[in-house]
Amino acid sequence: MAEKGSALLEVEEEEDGVMVSRLLHLLGTLNSPWQGEDMDEKNKQVKKLHESYVERTWDKRYFLSEPKETSSSLIEERVVEAASCSSSCCEDRFAYLHPNGMCVLGLAATHDAVVQARTRGGIPCSMAYNKKWDAAKGVQVTGKKRKDACVTQADTEVCVLKCGDREFSVRCGVKGKLIELNPRLLPGNEPDLWFDKPATEGWLAVVQLLNPKGATKEVLAATVSFEEFARRRRAELERVLRPLPG
Repeated sequence: MAEKGSALLEVEEEEDGVMVSRLLHLLGTLNSPWQGEDMDEKNKQVKKLHESYVERTWDKRYFLSEPKETSSSLIEERVVEAASCSSSCCEDRFAYLHPNGMCVLGLAATHDAVVQARTRGGIPCSMAYNKKWDAAKGVQVTGKKRKDACVTQADTEVCVLKCGDREFSVRCGVKGKLIELNPRLLPGNEPDLWFDKPATEGWLAVVQLLNPKGATKEVLAATVSFEEFARRRRAELERVLRPLPG
């Protein structure tokens, strides 16, 4: 009986570890985003001690695509069908803001490309950076003023994603100087990271905001907080956090 109880405990611990991994790589957090809704102040402080590096270092902001339907039928349709991109298409993205004006850009776990890639086994998926950037050589600009960096606008295309017969153009969303592209996403490396671990290792680009104070205000006005993102996308996130089909 003791051995059986120990085995069950090991299974529970393994399942907890898998869920923590999903939370970290899909949402950039070690805690369930809905865990603290009814917490007292003491437990909220304990939760804060278990924040991820991303949460401790960056202000996680989200560009939400609107209008957005959230009915269960639409969520199911997005996973099962490869419908054409329309007003119901979800292209949520994140921008992690640092106090020094650095901004990490990437895909939210609710982005249709991420959902499609993770849930439709065997579907061919690919990612290609903006052709104007020589991504094959790797973009990493150094120097105090970064004079040679490409300037990005809110509508600058960062990359194009393909999932089956669907194609998604991912926009920058911020004005700044392109500092770095993720070399691990290039062909021959780990190109699946953008949907396997979108919130952490699968980031797309790093941009230095122009006029950080003013630009940060613009980004804050155009985005929502992680808490608001989790509240408004709860149904989709709960689905994404489920185990992948075997």
